[in-house]
Amino acid sequence: MRRTVSVITPSFNQGKYIGETIESVISQEGDFFLEYMIMDGGSTDNTVEIIRKYEKLLAEKKYPIRCKGIEFHWVSEKDKGQAHAVNKGFKAAKGEVLGWLNSDDTYIAGAVEKALRYFEGHSDIMMAYGEGYHIDEQGRVIERYPTEPFNRERLLE
Repeated sequence: MRRTVSVITPSFNQGKYIGETIESVISQEGDFFLEYMIMDGGSTDNTVEIIRKYEKLLAEKKYPIRCKGIEFHWVSEKDKGQAHAVNKGFKAAKGEVLGWLNSDDTYIAGAVEKALRYFEGHSDIMMAYGEGYHIDEQGRVIERYPTEPFNRERLLE
């Protein structure tokens, strides 16, 4: 069975963080295909340059792939903000599972595979989210990020 996970990253002027975000996504390991889409809102810093660097590394097969394969897509064009960028990505995504990771956040190793295993064992679940941590500029955990219990109305906010 082909399992494809589409991860959308909205971005705008996040050059300081986006490289680490990209690496955390494309370094995910597991029995799945990954479609990674960066929806940049027309950044004027070095964001696009960094995105192109990873696009080139993947195209030239110079980045170690730890899943079954990666499709890397990105656009840089003016948008109407983060929600608009995420929705554009979701609309274009081809995966059976959709994920969203902001451009100043990262996935920990194994996050995607763990989510997939959870979905496989809980066919009645349509959405999952995990713990989060505040980190410092060296990537060290400062504290746990307070993850709220699911609340549909809060999500719609």
